[in-house]
Amino acid sequence: MFYSRSVTEHLALYPQLLLMYNGIIKIGNPSVSVPVLFDTGSCQLWIEKSLLGKSSTYVSQNRVAPTISYLDGTVVDGFFSNDDVTIGNTTVRNLEFETATSIRGDLQSVEDPIRAIMGLCYSGRGSSSTNFIEASVASRLMTNRLFSYYVEEHSKSAVLTFDDVVQKNGTVGDIVYSPIDSSSSSWGLTMTKMSIGNVTVLTEETTAVVDTGTSLVIVPSDIALNVGKLLNFSFRNGYFTGACKNVLNRTLSLSFYNMDLSLPLENLMLSEDGISCTSTVIEGSPGLIVLGNAFLKHFLTVFDADKARVGFISRSNGSFIDPSQNGPTDKNIGNDDWKNITAYVFVAVVSLGVFTSIILLLRSFYRSYRFSEV
Repeated sequence: MFYSRSVTEHLALYPQLLLMYNGIIKIGNPSVSVPVLFDTGSCQLWIEKSLLGKSSTYVSQNRVAPTISYLDGTVVDGFFSNDDVTIGNTTVRNLEFETATSIRGDLQSVEDPIRAIMGLCYSGRGSSSTNFIEASVASRLMTNRLFSYYVEEHSKSAVLTFDDVVQKNGTVGDIVYSPIDSSSSSWGLTMTKMSIGNVTVLTEETTAVVDTGTSLVIVPSDIALNVGKLLNFSFRNGYFTGACKNVLNRTLSLSFYNMDLSLPLENLMLSEDGISCTSTVIEGSPGLIVLGNAFLKHFLTVFDADKARVGFISRSNGSFIDPSQNGPTDKNIGNDDWKNITAYVFVAVVSLGVFTSIILLLRSFYRSYRFSEV
């Protein structure tokens, strides 16, 4: 019998990481709970081997999984396996995933490292990947290849809703959609214009990837430098910093095919005191923009693979992002502590022996750091 149900998974703020969110899945029989990063920037579900229990339904394929290598030298190795995977009340039987036997490099340098990732990439154009959503629809556990993502007020947690869109308190208006970039294998949209007030900083069509696995907003270096100059911000330790007063009453406007979004520029600034600000917009590779959680926290975001589109609903409020409220709650960040924070952008290269394919996996992680008492 055909049936469907909506599954909502609440994602907790990932410990010691600003604007990064994870949630709990269950795997095996008897099941064990595994905290995972839900990532729209990658396709593969992989779990560190030590997190897996003794499951009666676990099957090793005895097939080596592709090596995932990151630009900073981090490497994830393992082998393909199958087991039952549950989110909320929905269980996918015999889902394929990677059992990770080795995770080396900067991915493990944080105080509480990420040990499992569930990829939720766009799989609408000839993708061979079968993620949890694809498998749920194929098994008639869900009707739609659709999910929504919402960061709660004050960024303490996030909500991921499968097979449904839940209008949250604090959102206003209707969902506006833009089609997936025809050249993109990710949740990439075509951005046609970026402006701050009346000043245009981007006029060429550029792919913008909507990525829940990235904390910051990544733009080409020329755009980042133009924005920094416009705001009279200085480049310090990899970030643009300056007076918060310089961003007040300024609006960031983004245009896509069939969709326009805007938000107060202050919503993309980190500040504890409202006086000194650090921008969450950082420089990256030419020709690519990544919209991470610093941006997504101001919208409810809808990922619709069936109709090859991404939609947004705006929040009704917003302000500076306070690191002391968004990060570890028992510490405060001082103005001089930004030098202890480093953001990374990783591109994953998947090696299949003599055949090599490249999967876009952009994210920014923070190094392990301590906040000084103020």
